[in-house]
Amino acid sequence: MDIYETGWEIGEQHACKLVSCVDTAVDGGIYLSILRCPGRGAGSRCLSSFIATFHRLGFRRIRLDAYPMGYQIGMAPAEKVGRLVAWYQRFGFELSQAFRPDNYNEMVLELRPPDGARAPS
Repeated sequence: MDIYETGWEIGEQHACKLVSCVDTAVDGGIYLSILRCPGRGAGSRCLSSFIATFHRLGFRRIRLDAYPMGYQIGMAPAEKVGRLVAWYQRFGFELSQAFRPDNYNEMVLELRPPDGARAPS
């Protein structure tokens, strides 16, 4: 399975740009590197579909770095970074370290493989 291609197809279904790859930090993990969506609600539908698809396929973890697109590190307004982190938290993602409004915020969503599924390697 091509994780990049599967993620791209999910994004296209929701008129979003979604880029993902194998997370080399953990076996059975995916790294979500870009999620950019037009309009309200498209991002939520796209991320929900992405999570459900890779959960069903047996992946164990989704990791991302939450920081608003279009800003250099340290230049995004703190409240905008905070809203983005809070948005991902609504989907179950948790911060790996303390919140930093001036930098990337690594977030992780642990997935339990569906009954009978084995995590891809």
